[in-house]
Amino acid sequence: MQVLVTVSHSSPYDFSDGSTLMAMILSNVNVTYISPQLYSSGTETANDYTAVGVPWSAYVGSPALFVPSIVQSGLYPSAQTYFSAINITTAGYIQWQQA
Repeated sequence: MQVLVTVSHSSPYDFSDGSTLMAMILSNVNVTYISPQLYSSGTETANDYTAVGVPWSAYVGSPALFVPSIVQSGLYPSAQTYFSAINITTAGYIQWQQA
């Protein structure tokens, strides 16, 4: 079985102990994929890299494959570039917008 966890931006929205939860998720070898959402409304024309509650650096070294959720596929190269600069390798993406 494979497990995918998605969160709004870098940690769950309006969750009082998001940093503890994210530390558990990001270190858990049973989580196959982590997919932070790089959008809020789903109508964005650019990725939103705002880290909410947990810095992106917390994702470095996670055993989970990093597959950001983006609005549409054309935004993936930007995500690859952004996260590569902070030592996070992307392993694909999840597209919110229906094709």
